[in-house]
Amino acid sequence: MTVDAVIITTPTGLHPRHARDAVSAGLHALVEFPLAAEPETTRKLFGEAEVRGLTLAVAHTSRFIWSFRRARSLLNEGAMGEVKAANFVRLMDRPPGTGAAGMSRTWTDDALVHHAGHVLDIYRFWFGDSVGLVGSVSPEGEQGRRNAGLLLEGPGSCPLACLMSYDARGSQLSVRLIAAKGDIEIDGFARLLVNGRVDATEDRPTDNDTAYREAIREQDRFFVEAAQSKRNFPVSAEEMTAVNELIWHSRLS
Repeated sequence: MTVDAVIITTPTGLHPRHARDAVSAGLHALVEFPLAAEPETTRKLFGEAEVRGLTLAVAHTSRFIWSFRRARSLLNEGAMGEVKAANFVRLMDRPPGTGAAGMSRTWTDDALVHHAGHVLDIYRFWFGDSVGLVGSVSPEGEQGRRNAGLLLEGPGSCPLACLMSYDARGSQLSVRLIAAKGDIEIDGFARLLVNGRVDATEDRPTDNDTAYREAIREQDRFFVEAAQSKRNFPVSAEEMTAVNELIWHSRLS
């Protein structure tokens, strides 16, 4: 049996090495988010993959989630007017040594690098090159970075904030965008409100699990098609590199 492509879902700290091993072996690779490599390493990895004609992609899963894509459309259409501020809150009850849904494993994600990294990615997805990091706070203890706060600036220097915690006694994912012509609120992955009213877009998933599973399926489909040379992966190497640099610098701020 010939192996043409791999999906890398190892602990975050191993992503750069395993991505490099895959490219060196001539394999297409989809790497679990984030790549979390030093910026120069990231550029070299994507450059080597391009030279070899390989698809190297990072799982920017949030960009395929219905509610985040819909918010981007509303912003791009100009329906909301100038963005004034945005806030993203993600709270989880994730004890050390557990993963999603409480499954046991030998490591715990990094709240700053992993989950806050997804927020950095979404802000880039919505606002592009206008996003800049102002600062981050994420105390590192014996169990790693379990809580994180970030402040960024977006278009027109508007404030973009993020609060992330693994120490909550429940779960919450909520986003609020405040704009000149109204507000966008996202509750979980599936529910989006515009000016307090549920968005009427048809064929949207009605629950969070379905919204997430559909995003994973679409992301994986694009990766397979890119590896088979049918189309480019929707997130360019340049954009994946830019997001990775934001994540990398957030660790140093």
